[in-house]
Amino acid sequence: MFRAARRLRRLVDTVRKNPIVARVEGSLRAMTTAGRLEREGTAAVKAFKLVGAMGDYLEFGAFEGGSFIGAYYAARDVIREVTSDKWDHSFADGEASKAGFRRAWDEMRFIAFDSFEGMPEPRGVDTIVEAFPRGSYACSEEQFRDNVRRAGVPLDKVVTVKGFFERTLTGETAKRIGLTRAAVIHIDSDLYESAKRALDFVTPYLCDGSVVIFNEWYQFHGNPTLGEQRAFADWRAEHPDWLVTEFQKEGAFLNSFILSRPRGR
Repeated sequence: MFRAARRLRRLVDTVRKNPIVARVEGSLRAMTTAGRLEREGTAAVKAFKLVGAMGDYLEFGAFEGGSFIGAYYAARDVIREVTSDKWDHSFADGEASKAGFRRAWDEMRFIAFDSFEGMPEPRGVDTIVEAFPRGSYACSEEQFRDNVRRAGVPLDKVVTVKGFFERTLTGETAKRIGLTRAAVIHIDSDLYESAKRALDFVTPYLCDGSVVIFNEWYQFHGNPTLGEQRAFADWRAEHPDWLVTEFQKEGAFLNSFILSRPRGR
């Protein structure tokens, strides 16, 4: 029985190495990813309706690209809407306003931060609940970019930053990729330490009105002393100058917040 199982595995491996089969698998994977857009893009659509394209989209924990692809199409469709003749522009110069949105879209990038090796080794508070062993949710950078490309996202608007956050989320990285403004920040790290590093990294590039989406806000049964909730609580304690407004919930786990500066004081 074991010999038969080994022969079957060898046969499957041989078939999957066939370049035609590999292309079909890639196409199916892209179709599956694109099929998630309606489900995963809802929070992103609302976020971009609020902020437009006043900066880059940053995603921390990109995995196979589902929510990343959804964010691209959400932003593209919102910009198309606000620059159409059907949009009611309540500005002194509607054409200048639309031109500004177009320029912002042209400059906007979609940046994926991921180890592309899966989850890091849990440490500290992240060892309290053994939920995500090292290496889980692994997807290579090459596969991620292929998924994104096959879903129709132009790679000239995509930036990938490969490596565990403790090494990549630095000022040097921000300078290298030319980061200046963050419009929408999507944190899908699950773990406290990863989420906190992402928040600390992005802080200098936040705008008045930036939206932060936490993909796993209610992970760990919604325990506020763990994961992304704890990371945001600690960040807020360190940055009381930012006003925080709860924005949109989605599904069982996602929550988002608007960050703004005090005015009229």
